[in-house]
Amino acid sequence: MKEYRFIKDYKNNDELRHSFSKLAIETFGIDFEPWYKRGFWKENYICYSFDYDNEIVANVSVNYLDVVIGEEVIRAIQLGTVMSDEAHRGQGLVRRLMEKVLDDHRDKYELIYLFANKNVLEFYPKFGFVHVNEMEFSMELDKSNFKICENKNESNMRKLNLDNEEDLSIILRLTSNRNPISKTISVLNDKYLLLFYCIYVFRNDIYYLEEEDCIVLYKVTEDTLKLFDIITENDINVEKVIEKVIDTGIKHIEFQFTPDNKIGEIIKKQSEDDQLFVISKGIKLPEEFVFPKLSHA
Repeated sequence: MKEYRFIKDYKNNDELRHSFSKLAIETFGIDFEPWYKRGFWKENYICYSFDYDNEIVANVSVNYLDVVIGEEVIRAIQLGTVMSDEAHRGQGLVRRLMEKVLDDHRDKYELIYLFANKNVLEFYPKFGFVHVNEMEFSMELDKSNFKICENKNESNMRKLNLDNEEDLSIILRLTSNRNPISKTISVLNDKYLLLFYCIYVFRNDIYYLEEEDCIVLYKVTEDTLKLFDIITENDINVEKVIEKVIDTGIKHIEFQFTPDNKIGEIIKKQSEDDQLFVISKGIKLPEEFVFPKLSHA
């Protein structure tokens, strides 16, 4: 009789990794193979899985990160890629994986967190997770306060290409040594998670400002600029970056991280996106914040 087998950290086993990617495609529409083949799947992303007849049928992944709150650096893990094969649901496999993950990490890390969609909000409190509200931050663009760079060539901004070795070296350098995006809350040691987003989400939206030596990840939808990240080794001047990337058609800015108050008049409302759940050892989270969207696993 075939049985479920617990396995973890098998990224270099081609058969099991391909099976994991197959389940991820079926569940989330994401193929992890390009990330692995580029050498970006490192030891800070560990799969806890059950296999059945050499097929991955359930998974919870652990991401090892540092969360920065003000001047404090907190050792943290983020759980993600929680999934199970439809034919093997109802067996308690994800529950057992969650228990294994927490047994391995609960006493070693100050903060354990995850993001859950609204269909499973009752599941995670069973393991001691507490729901925490996040905020959404936006700003109506007052062009009297910003000097728009009409000629993008003058801004020294250009797109980076992951397949270009020179461009890739810039991306690797800045993601390795970045400054926190926000003094309120940021995530560091997330280089390979950022590269995951570069491959799958922002392949055509990676911009480099040469004068500032920074990468900007943003998207424009109609009259709204969604500013996802500013990656630099230097002090971050968000206002200057906004001036370089906006054009005359932009009326709104949505920040996908917690902006510092000095940026301008920030509009705040409670987030309606995936919900944050945490287990913490005395960590006091800010009153109004959002984890950077590109730190979500």
